[in-house]
Amino acid sequence: MKRPEWDWSLSDIATVPKNGRKVFSCFSCGGGSTMGYKLAGYEMLGNVEIDPQMMALYKRNQDPKYPFQMPIQEFKNSRISRMLSYRQSSLIWTS
Repeated sequence: MKRPEWDWSLSDIATVPKNGRKVFSCFSCGGGSTMGYKLAGYEMLGNVEIDPQMMALYKRNQDPKYPFQMPIQEFKNSRISRMLSYRQSSLIWTS
């Protein structure tokens, strides 16, 4: 019997074909939307989260390349967000 599409595990992510697109998560919480993007073949670059407990959970579950714990207003006005946008022309910002 074939497994239903909704029945996935973390180990399945390694077998998902990549689509060449990159995503950065704003208001990331524990990483639910990040999992969806990973299962759809996106490369997750990083995240912004204000809550220290949610950030710890996100880091443990998602291992982001560029994690930022700060208010989104500070991140939006920082050189970091401009640098990421400049270097990653195909970057998709999500929330």
